[in-house]
Amino acid sequence: MYLWFKDGVIVPGQSGPVLTLERLQPIDAGVYVVTLTNPSGTITSSAATITVTADLAAKSVARWWNEALLDGIRKDTPNPPVHARNLFHLSATLWDAYWAYEREGWAAHHEVFTR
Repeated sequence: MYLWFKDGVIVPGQSGPVLTLERLQPIDAGVYVVTLTNPSGTITSSAATITVTADLAAKSVARWWNEALLDGIRKDTPNPPVHARNLFHLSATLWDAYWAYEREGWAAHHEVFTR
């Protein structure tokens, strides 16, 4: 029986000669070893270090933040109102951050709603 360990902790759902990580995240970086147990005994492999890097220029900052939030939503229990509110708050925050650093920023801003 194969068991994968990351930094001394069993990697859930991974029991076989191949380690598969679907969507790599920075938290996936670490030192991995495999322990094989059979009737002859137990053998532990040499440590393999996995480093996760990202091409930051491939996506905008807003896209990176949205991907991080969506990954969190995928791992959480379904709760559409909460997730929708979190997506809105992130979008509003990114919009405000964009306008704060734009040359004419808020000075050129026009109200969406007027009385």
